[in-house]
Amino acid sequence: MALKDDRAAMASALKTGARGRKLHAGLDWLGDTTDALFYYTANRIAKAYEEDGRLRLFRWVKSKPMVVDSMQWVTLFPDNPMGGAVKRIGLRQNGAFSVPGLILKHGPYYFTPGDDPDEWAGLVLDEFQSDAAAYRAEFPAASAFLSAIDAQDRDRPDLPWRHALLRLYTLVASGNPNAAGMLAHEGVAAHQREFSVAGTTVWELLARHYDDRTGIFAPHYVPQIP
Repeated sequence: MALKDDRAAMASALKTGARGRKLHAGLDWLGDTTDALFYYTANRIAKAYEEDGRLRLFRWVKSKPMVVDSMQWVTLFPDNPMGGAVKRIGLRQNGAFSVPGLILKHGPYYFTPGDDPDEWAGLVLDEFQSDAAAYRAEFPAASAFLSAIDAQDRDRPDLPWRHALLRLYTLVASGNPNAAGMLAHEGVAAHQREFSVAGTTVWELLARHYDDRTGIFAPHYVPQIP
């Protein structure tokens, strides 16, 4: 088959296999909400290349507490329920206003012309479910996930704001909202500009809920799960 045909067959096999395992799937991603009250783990498959007669696909496995997106949406769009549970899964994966997850694994998949797409998809799904289960065991609570963010940030001190929103919402989820409020004010002072609505950034919206006299951060969150 041509490269385009291989990609189409692989995507179809992944979507069919994912449905059978009660996973979420799109053309180039998988999503796991087995622990629907906490983690959303996604496998993004993209950038297909021909290499040595095989198809090489790069993938990233990311994870985040599900509540971080709910907090983000309530902050930006307090009067918008953001659709039902199924739509919110798609928004977590592809939405312009979702919070990027923490990259926990990355690397290539290979597909050789002539391979059975269903068998290939089964191997990919097995690995993804194993990874997702391992991450849930490693980070059983938001406080543990926060330690993983800390570890990655120590490795890249040149990118101090890359996980800032993920950190802020995870601080709230781990029971430390006042530290999150301080971070919101730091984001405003540092002129962070991502995620703005009507000219107001998410950092400015979050900072409005922080009282720097008392150190109390009191956003009005009504988490949507899942």
